Amino acid sequence: MATADEDFFGYGTGPDEEVYGKKQLRAQVERDLSQSDRISMRLGPSHVSGKGDVAWYAGSCTVEATASGQDIRMEGRITAVLKKERGRWLIAMCHFSMPFGEQEAGQSWPQAE
Repeated sequence: MATADEDFFGYGTGPDEEVYGKKQLRAQVERDLSQSDRISMRLGPSHVSGKGDVAWYAGSCTVEATASGQDIRMEGRITAVLKKERGRWLIAMCHFSMPFGEQEAGQSWPQAE
């Protein structure tokens, strides 16, 4: 929470995971933690760039969790925009997504049924 901007916004993978502001971010994080016994995220290859007081990040990640006694592994992607404020970098926007499983590598569209 200390690294999130007051006007933070972000998206998760769930249909209701849209967060606008630090208060909603805290509620989302508390929900995630309350629905799991264990959760971790490992960041993979990434790209970082920026200009002045703004930076952007894109990378892969693996989220592992245990929820209701079941181990879950999610391979995903994260994009984020950061801004420098009073000498500190704060996350202003973050988006977590997972590749669409029905779309094969090398194809722009999923197979029609």
